[in-house]
Amino acid sequence: MKGAIVIKIGSNSLLDTQGNIDQVFLRRVVDVLKGIQSLGKFPLLVLSGAVSTGKADASALVSYGARAARGQLIITALMYQLGEEAGVKFGQFLISRQDIIDRGRYNTLQKTFQESLSAGVVPLINENDATAAAQTHNFVDNDQLAAIVGVVINADKLFLLTNVAGVFRTDPNKDNQSEQAPIARITDVNKELMSLHLGKKSLAGRGGMEAKLRAARLASFVGLTTYIINAQSLENVVEVIQGGKCYGTVCLPWPQPLALTERSRRLIVSNTSSACIKVDTGAAKALRARKSLLAVGVTRVYGTFDVQDSVEIIDHNNHPVALGVSALSSVELGKIITAKDRPFNVEVIHADNLILFPL
Repeated sequence: MKGAIVIKIGSNSLLDTQGNIDQVFLRRVVDVLKGIQSLGKFPLLVLSGAVSTGKADASALVSYGARAARGQLIITALMYQLGEEAGVKFGQFLISRQDIIDRGRYNTLQKTFQESLSAGVVPLINENDATAAAQTHNFVDNDQLAAIVGVVINADKLFLLTNVAGVFRTDPNKDNQSEQAPIARITDVNKELMSLHLGKKSLAGRGGMEAKLRAARLASFVGLTTYIINAQSLENVVEVIQGGKCYGTVCLPWPQPLALTERSRRLIVSNTSSACIKVDTGAAKALRARKSLLAVGVTRVYGTFDVQDSVEIIDHNNHPVALGVSALSSVELGKIITAKDRPFNVEVIHADNLILFPL
């Protein structure tokens, strides 16, 4: 949807050290959303913090789902109140992976987003944590969820607001952040992710920042620009939309973004991992001829993934070739490619489950 803007705010930015909501900050968030609407754009807000909020409010609740259920109600009620005061209307969306995987539910979600936005209602989005086990989240994290929302709605921009000022070459929590600036622009998000999987000490906040770069990579596949900004500078979102400078890190999309059908759009967001499979020249050529990927052509695996996860495939020069849904886990594939007698006929990714990158 032209003009759609996805904004994600994490728990660390929304909550204080006791797990209570920073209402002053949240009022600023609502004002920013109103400012975006005044520019003729359509904001969607992915807001974390439900579990921590529920725990702080009702300490007797011990399960992940129960805390999420209580916390989500508190956050939604507060957003409704602040929205009424500022003239911003919200609609609640609690999303599960089945809403993405199932074609009918995916289409319904897409249409409901579009109807809400067209009516001036801001979708307030979170994972349906009340029904997700703590160990088996529907989505890896809310950064991934925000990127998925961006792909579903075909957004213009994705903003990931965090507790640091962008992507740093060293850890801003350990070094003096005032003496360094974040990376202004990342042209190849996959290169940064690979540096993490190769064990190089290149990016700060290995868990949190990797999640944001993973989300940025997913967004980049479809031509979506991602901005990683300090949440305390959240008004910069409006400035960027107006054409101003980003005081954080800009993750640029692929030069030739994927032209996706609705099926391939669902495929790309269904189970995207941050892993890569490297293949030899022959396998890369076969893939570009729209043939399946066989284990014999795999030379290395970066990162981890499960069966039915979407994985990027790169050639021997680390250039992206395709994205596909793997029939094997990274552990299974790793054992095959390191075996003395490697089997030739093990299918890793079927041709029907591949999306080729432009040359």
